[in-house]
Amino acid sequence: MLEKTKSYRNSLWGFPDGLFWRKTEGMTRRSRREKFDLFVKLAQPRPEDTILDVGVIPFVQRYSNFLELWYPYPDRITALTTEPLEEFSAFREKFPLVNLVAGDGKKLDFADNSFDIVFSNAVIEHVGGRRAQAKFLHELIRVGKKVFVTTPNYFFPVDSHTLIPLVHLLPVKYRYPLYRMCGRSYYADVNNLNLIGKKDFLALFPPHVNITFVEQKLLGLCSSMVVVATKNG
Repeated sequence: MLEKTKSYRNSLWGFPDGLFWRKTEGMTRRSRREKFDLFVKLAQPRPEDTILDVGVIPFVQRYSNFLELWYPYPDRITALTTEPLEEFSAFREKFPLVNLVAGDGKKLDFADNSFDIVFSNAVIEHVGGRRAQAKFLHELIRVGKKVFVTTPNYFFPVDSHTLIPLVHLLPVKYRYPLYRMCGRSYYADVNNLNLIGKKDFLALFPPHVNITFVEQKLLGLCSSMVVVATKNG
């Protein structure tokens, strides 16, 4: 019975071949292409600009690491990850011109203003509580002259990490057991998933930056939030 339940659960939510992941792949591509287009429009990268991408991942399915995938000057990108570099063989094969480094987004080993642009897509919700998120964001701003950062909207009815409707809106004492029941135990931990709404997201930015805020919408609702931050002066 347990094996049957697990098999059924994986057929729905198992990554990357579960039904829900397969059915939403086209939607994911459109969303990430829209984010990339917003990056080009709002951050206005120049061919000579140096870019730090904070939070790349080893796998290349579902248009992951889309900056590396679509940006025409990959040799200008430094891609930072917290994952072991030996897991990045597929990444290195697909993006041979990108400079891949290991590091912690909350304590970046770069001097102030080391990069023209710091890019981070849907990473801030994975770094811990609000204090850790603020530290992460302040580090991005410290090392970059301009920052492009995105995160899913907590109040959207489906969480893009689990594809389980509405459960992320429940109190933790109900949410975490339901995540485990659906085979998404990894997300039953504030250090692995801590979604943010607009008010809390904007409150994380320090007062010395200028902010451009954009909502990415799906079915008329804000599904993701995008901010470009530049320093005063």
